[in-house]
Amino acid sequence: MSGAAARPRGPGIRRVMTACIVAQVLIGAAVVIEAGGLLDPGRWRGPALPGFDPSQPVGPDDQTRRYRPRDVPAAPGTMRPDPAPGQPLPDLSGLPASLRIETVARGDETLLSLTGTIDQGAAARFRDRLEAMEPPDAILLHSPGGVVAEALEIGREIRARDLPTRMVAGAACLSACPYMLAGGTVRSVSRDARVGVHQSYYDRNAYLPLFVGVASIQEGEAEAMRFLQEMGVDPLLRIPALETPADAIYILTEEELTGYDLATALTD
Repeated sequence: MSGAAARPRGPGIRRVMTACIVAQVLIGAAVVIEAGGLLDPGRWRGPALPGFDPSQPVGPDDQTRRYRPRDVPAAPGTMRPDPAPGQPLPDLSGLPASLRIETVARGDETLLSLTGTIDQGAAARFRDRLEAMEPPDAILLHSPGGVVAEALEIGREIRARDLPTRMVAGAACLSACPYMLAGGTVRSVSRDARVGVHQSYYDRNAYLPLFVGVASIQEGEAEAMRFLQEMGVDPLLRIPALETPADAIYILTEEELTGYDLATALTD
């Protein structure tokens, strides 16, 4: 072989590849930190928001509360099912981690209550329960929210079966839950119930490029607004939701409930 001997390139290539990987990790971390607002001092101090309490009234300019699902109390007594003959009443001291679907008999009405977190598979369980019973007189709601896609599917199932939705005094319908409320052909909300909205999650993955995450969020918002329009609810309801971070909840006033057509009737 003539000419200068070829220099080994293996170690150099490995160093370059290692540097590229480290740079990508650092860039990814910077994107996550920036997108999450982790450098914002206000994020760590947190706003001086009162905790969520359905017994406390809200009014204009006093509607945002700290949001922690565990702060939502157990279902109101009027939503609790009667125990089966010979069976004790189930423990209802707190909200369940998955959506509990139960039949509630009140007077001459048969109601179906949806209580707890809207988890994966909740829509399928709800559909199975409806198919196994006579159509209920109304769907009762009390939920801190959960998986948006499941809530949308439940809302569409409610509308397809021409069922009304109802919220009794002391009930809460937060985060993704208003999509279930919107599915009702008639949507009755007690003046002593609380309906709240905030920013939603749409299966974002922090390890995906930022533009992919943004596209996913935009697609999710478009689907949510389209759903509201199909249900006869003003899609502008998403404005206060988008303005409220996920660790807070914006409680709708009576005027907003009816103004956005989310409630078709307010009850005492």
